[in-house]
Amino acid sequence: MEKPWKVLAAFIGVFIAGAVFGGFFTLRNSPRRQPPIEMVRVPEKAPAQSAGPTAPGLAAQPKTSPITPQLIRQFSKSLKLSPEQKEKLQPVVGRAGEDFQRLREEEARRRQEHLADVARVNERMYVDISNLLTDEQRTQLQKMRQHAEERVQAEKQKRAEELAAAKKLMKEMSGGGPPSADSPK
Repeated sequence: MEKPWKVLAAFIGVFIAGAVFGGFFTLRNSPRRQPPIEMVRVPEKAPAQSAGPTAPGLAAQPKTSPITPQLIRQFSKSLKLSPEQKEKLQPVVGRAGEDFQRLREEEARRRQEHLADVARVNERMYVDISNLLTDEQRTQLQKMRQHAEERVQAEKQKRAEELAAAKKLMKEMSGGGPPSADSPK
């Protein structure tokens, strides 16, 4: 081998390219980078005016998920359902939509509880560390904490923008049509 440095350089180049690609792939596809599931609020039904029991055969209206009509349209179109099949499909999809809605609400509640726990642990950690430091070190710790909070805020802003873009795309895909000329881009 007359020029082993070329082989070594090629090997190092391939290694670095793999590391860069792997890093970008991981960052792009890691679960923490995915836009959060947004809790969809369903307006509560006003209580019935009469205090008496409901009429026989009339069940209380369940909460409906915004995804239910979309799923029914998708199944109807893709499967070319007959009117009788559509009628039988509606309660099944409606029940699934209610379950999706419940799961979304539970996940949002758990996420909020988790974030509150993380904030408490973080605050306690900074207080405990601060008690061990000199005044100069406390100043540096405060700068570090402020920098970390700025990074978190920047990440939140980025996620909010990604979520808005995803919502816009979903609206366009679900038949909302392309954005009009006067809508924000």
